[in-house]
Amino acid sequence: MKRKVLIVLTIAIFMGCKSADNPSYIGIDYGSYDLSMITFSENIDTLFSKIPHIIIPKTEDKYDPKTGVTTVIDTNAYVIRVEDFAKSKALFHFGKLEYSTPNIFVYLTKNKDFVAFGFSQHDCIYLESFVNFLNNKYKGFKVKDKQSEGYYNIKWETKNDIIVLTYRFEILKNQGNYYNFAIINKKEMNKIPSDVLDLTGINSF
Repeated sequence: MKRKVLIVLTIAIFMGCKSADNPSYIGIDYGSYDLSMITFSENIDTLFSKIPHIIIPKTEDKYDPKTGVTTVIDTNAYVIRVEDFAKSKALFHFGKLEYSTPNIFVYLTKNKDFVAFGFSQHDCIYLESFVNFLNNKYKGFKVKDKQSEGYYNIKWETKNDIIVLTYRFEILKNQGNYYNFAIINKKEMNKIPSDVLDLTGINSF
C-alpha cells in the first residue's frame, strides 16, 4: 500500500512539474509560451518549427563607388519575427497571462546562438501593473532608473541577464501606453553588434 501511495505521489509531482514547463513549440495549438522562463539554452529551430516566422539577417555591406554595387561582407546577427498573419496575443506571455504580446523578437548571434529577446506593446490597461510586477520580480537587482523626455527607463541586472524596460504613459489613454521590454544574456551580448542591441533598448542607458 505504501508503495502504491509513493508511486501515485511521484506521478502527481511529475505531472505538476511538467504542467509548469513551457511548451516544446511556439504556436496557438501548444499553449502560451512564458517568456519569463527563458534560459537561452532553448533550441530555437525546434521552438519556431511549428509557426510561420521570418529570419532577418543583420548584415555588414560594402559599397563600391566605381560599380555602384553594394555587396554583403558579413552577417553580424539575426532577428526572428513571427509572421504578421500568425501573430496572436495568445502566443506569448511574461509571468502572468495578462502580460501577453504578439510582438516578440528573438535575437541571435552570427552563429545563430540565442542571446536576447524582446517585445513591444501598446495598451491602455496593463502597463502600470507590468511595471509593478517587474519591480517585484527583480527586486534587489535594479541598477538604473531614469526619466528622459517623457520616457521612463529601468534596468535590472541579475547574475546571468540584463533586463531593460522603456515605457511611456500617455496623457490621452485612448492613444495607448507604450513599452519596450527585453532580456539579454550577459555572457553572449558582446557577440551582438551595437545597432542590433539598440533594438532591445539596452543602449538607452
